[in-house]
Amino acid sequence: MNNFRTRLEEKLRLPLPKISSFQKVVPRLRGGMRIPETAKKSAVLAIIEQEKEQNNILFIKRKSGQFSHASQVAFPGGKKEQSDKDLLETALRETREEIGVEIEESQIIGRLSKVYIPVSDFSVQPFVCVLKRLDGFKLSIDEVHSVLRADISSLKITHPQIEHKMGHTIKPGFLGYSVNKEFVWGATAMMLTELLDVIDSL
Repeated sequence: MNNFRTRLEEKLRLPLPKISSFQKVVPRLRGGMRIPETAKKSAVLAIIEQEKEQNNILFIKRKSGQFSHASQVAFPGGKKEQSDKDLLETALRETREEIGVEIEESQIIGRLSKVYIPVSDFSVQPFVCVLKRLDGFKLSIDEVHSVLRADISSLKITHPQIEHKMGHTIKPGFLGYSVNKEFVWGATAMMLTELLDVIDSL
């Protein structure tokens, strides 16, 4: 199991697939992805849990409401605050605030390619860590509805089964992943696809 962590850490130091992965779930990105210098900065954390012979990936389902990305399934994370020294600190702080889990910088094994979200004008930097199974979550009352887990080997790109759920519309032309009867799409699906492509290359 530690061998998986080591090999993944080594792969994340190499050039990443980026657009070739993103296009699998957002085919219209043929021209690439330009991130404006003025985009708001944010960061997320892709947490891989190792349990026996299975590798799970952790998601949160955001609460419904009027804020950006409400009701969506995502990685823990959020907007960079002025007090954050860098985007890694943002990812760790937001993870702690959203699911009550304290993760140290030393547990981070690498990062994925940045993703730009035009609708909210956010540039998102994903980080990756590999841990033993987490328990004792303390979810943010205001932001997080629930925590979801998915076996990495079970994740396959698919079409959305519905285009409107809990007040949120899944835009036509987006592919994604089915996770516990929820649909992972958009920026999270792009980041997840790149991570899965890197894992597939181990």
